[in-house]
Amino acid sequence: MGMEMNPEFVSSLTEDDWKTAYSTVIKHGIAALTFPPIEKLTKNTAPPKNILLNWCGQMLIQADSFSVRRKAIDELCSLWEDAGIVVTELKGNSIGKFYPNPELRYSCDFDCFLSDYETGNRLVENQGVKVNRDFYKNSAFTWKGVYVENHQFCTPVRGNGAMKRFERQLRKLIGTADFDALFLMEHMWAHFFEDALSLKQLTDWAVLRLNCWKDVDENLFEQAARACGFWRFAQSINQITELLLQPGNEMIFQDASTQRLWESILEIGGSVEMNRGWKTRFQLVANYFSNMWKYREFSNHSAIYTLLRTCIAFVFDRNPKI
Repeated sequence: MGMEMNPEFVSSLTEDDWKTAYSTVIKHGIAALTFPPIEKLTKNTAPPKNILLNWCGQMLIQADSFSVRRKAIDELCSLWEDAGIVVTELKGNSIGKFYPNPELRYSCDFDCFLSDYETGNRLVENQGVKVNRDFYKNSAFTWKGVYVENHQFCTPVRGNGAMKRFERQLRKLIGTADFDALFLMEHMWAHFFEDALSLKQLTDWAVLRLNCWKDVDENLFEQAARACGFWRFAQSINQITELLLQPGNEMIFQDASTQRLWESILEIGGSVEMNRGWKTRFQLVANYFSNMWKYREFSNHSAIYTLLRTCIAFVFDRNPKI
C-alpha cells in the first residue's frame, strides 16, 4: 500500500499543523508507517526540521524494535511447531506481512491461536516462563521481552451463543482470507466499544482490503457480520477506509453514524487493560454507560442488555465451551 501526499494540501500546512499531525500519528501508533512519504517531501513542503528528525527517529526505533521482536516471536513459534502445534498469528501480526514495510507497523504484543492451547502453555512453562491463565479467553506471558497472548478463543464467547457459533465458524476458516477479514473486523468492533479503536486498526483494514479482499467470500462475510451484530459497523468502516485511500478528500460522510464513528476514532480513548481482575471489570462496566450511543448505532443489542448478559455469563458461564 503506497501513501500519497496531496501537494496543494501539504504546501498549505503551518508549523502548528505539522505539530498536530505529528502528535496525532504518535497517539495512533502510526508514526513510523507515515514517515516514508514525509521523507520524500521537498524542502519547501517538508515539516520543520525538529519535527522531521523526531519523526525519522520514530521510524528507526520501530524498525529496530521489529527486528528484535520478530526474532523472539520466530523462536517461540519454532518451540511450538517442533512439538507439532499449528500456530496461527492473529491481528496485525497476520496482516503486517502485506505492508510495503512490515517493520514499520507498530505492535506492542503478539497474539496467536494454537491447535493445542494447553500444550502450548505447558511448553512455555517448561522454559521457565510464568504463564497467566486468569482470563478465560487467553493465557498471557512475556517471552524474551515480548508480551504474548495465546488465545483459547478467538472471540469473546462467554455467555454469547452467537459468538460461540461464530467461533466455530472461524476455526473452520483458519488459513483463509475469510478468517482474516472476519476476525479483524470483529476485533475492531470490540475495540470500538472499549474506546480503543485507532487509525492503526483502520490502516490494517485498508491493507487487508487492498491485498486480500478479492479472496474473501462477501456473502459469507455479510451473513456472519449480521449474525454477530457488526454488519453496520463494517459498512461504516468500509466507507471511512475508502475515503482514507483517496488523497485530498475531506472526511465528511452523509451518514451521521459513520461521521460520529470517524470522529470517535480520531479522539481515541484508552484501551481497557485486560487480565487486571476487578479493575478491568469496573472499567468495562463504566464503558457500557459512557458508550451507549455506540450500542444504539452499531450493535444488535442495547448497552444495558449487553451488560446484563455479561454479568450473567460471568456467573453461569465462567469456563465456556464451544
